[in-house]
Amino acid sequence: MSFIITLFGAILFLLLIQYARYRRGASPVRWENLFEPGFSAASHRGFGKLKDPAENTGAAFDRALKIGVRHFETDVILSRDGVPVIAHGPTAELAGRLDLNISDLTLVELKKLNFAAYLKKARQETILTLQEFLEKYSHQAVINLEMKNWNILSFRDERAAAGITAPFLKKGARIYFSSFNPFSLLRLRHYLPEVCLGMLWRDDLKRFADNRSLFYLVRPDFLHPYAERIDEKLIAYARRMRYRIHAWVVNDIEKMNKMRDSGIDTFITDECRTAVQFMKK
Repeated sequence: MSFIITLFGAILFLLLIQYARYRRGASPVRWENLFEPGFSAASHRGFGKLKDPAENTGAAFDRALKIGVRHFETDVILSRDGVPVIAHGPTAELAGRLDLNISDLTLVELKKLNFAAYLKKARQETILTLQEFLEKYSHQAVINLEMKNWNILSFRDERAAAGITAPFLKKGARIYFSSFNPFSLLRLRHYLPEVCLGMLWRDDLKRFADNRSLFYLVRPDFLHPYAERIDEKLIAYARRMRYRIHAWVVNDIEKMNKMRDSGIDTFITDECRTAVQFMKK
């Protein structure tokens, strides 16, 4: 019985420490070299969801860079043989294989698929590994890596992603992570203590439907709310706690204006050309 009481006391003590850290708010010093000052835009999945060039492919990131995008949001999933790849998933639907889960395929099997197959005039676009992606783009843009991992207990995905990302961070690459899964963010905090983390949420999603209750555990640097869920109360809370706000997804001029006027920091968009023109105004 005494052991159980001691264990419970230790857990409670750790939670109180985390809560005290949470109450201090985020530290802007952690991201002072990540972003240019002021309001900004980031491209969603390279050049936009289900756009041409195909999302999350090299062609999409190249096109975004060509028109002036310098902040990418993209997704990371682990293949069956433990290689982090750039894909939204969970299936290979964009390659015409809705029956296949990306996490059930080896890298060799994934490389055989055409991830531009959903386009009418499909070119051959093979999946990028996280290593390939960072080697080509980490010195050209700010990178937001969203972990597509809903596992509560396994460290496998985060360990693999952190191992690949760490050398690029040491060279000064501007990379941060985000996730809907607060446990994924906790694991990333373990492997990469200095990396910035963004907490995604959308109240109408299942599982971790409203994970704001776990802020005190994760202590994120950025909040990534669904744009339609942003209100004055949330913005006031973020400012009080010194969080950056990155809203997703914002695709028309009216909403872009609304986001800028509201005081958020960054919006994520599928409409890259529109966003680039908007930001020039």
